[in-house]
This record gives sequence, structure tokens and C-alpha cells, in this order.
Amino acid sequence: MAYLPKIGIAYSAIQKRKEIGELMELLYPGNPNQQYAALSIVLELKWADSEGYQELKWIMEKHNIPRRIFERARERLHKLGILEHATNLSAKTNGAHGWKLSSRFSCTLKLLGDKWSGCMTDKSPGRSQRDFAELNYIIKRY
Repeated sequence: MAYLPKIGIAYSAIQKRKEIGELMELLYPGNPNQQYAALSIVLELKWADSEGYQELKWIMEKHNIPRRIFERARERLHKLGILEHATNLSAKTNGAHGWKLSSRFSCTLKLLGDKWSGCMTDKSPGRSQRDFAELNYIIKRY
């Protein structure tokens, strides 16, 4: 299996990027094919006439992207929370099925940042004990 570089989310790297295509370089480092596939998915869904859930096969065919590359790009977008998937059995979506851009992605990143800040700044009495108890729990689990 080929070595796949990991996603790098450094403040300076993000700060330098201004366009969505440049952000795809961070999410798919060293893989221009997946960058293209992911950017195709995001832009087509962003500018689609319908704002509901859609199947994505038409994007793959329109941009002539190989299925394996397309599915890997779609999977990473889904794991990162950029894409939402719904089945026709979901009561939440009233039977709609397919994919759409997540409306919660930016809120999720803000929440993650807030949680991280809270954990790093909390130096209340007993916090040290709880933190190291978590460490011991994880060590015992593995």
C-alpha cells in the first residue's frame, strides 16, 4: 500500500490559503486527483439548483473521474463532516436520500476549538488528577 500523507492543519498553512481549491490541498496532500474529485463534489453541490439531498454519480460522470478516486474523496469529505448523507428511511429528512454539503461543519470546528481551549486552560483543583486518570484509563484499555 502506498504511503498517504496525513492532513496538515497548521494555523500558518490555513492562513495562507484564500480559495477553496487551496484548502483541498490541505485535505488531500500530495494527491491532485483526489483534490480535483473533492473540489468537483463541493463546487457542484454548492452551485446545484436543488439544495436537497442528491446522488453524486452525475458529478463523477460529468468530470470523468475514476470511481475509486471519486469514492475516496467523497469518503474523506464525509468523515470530516463536510458532506452529510441521508437514507430514504430517515424520518429527519422526510424520506429524502443522497448527499449534501453539511451546514454544521464550521460550527463543529468552532466547537472543537472551544473544547480544546477549555481543556487546556482548566487548571482547577483536582483537574490534574482527572487528566492523569484518563491517561491511565487509556493505557489500560490497550
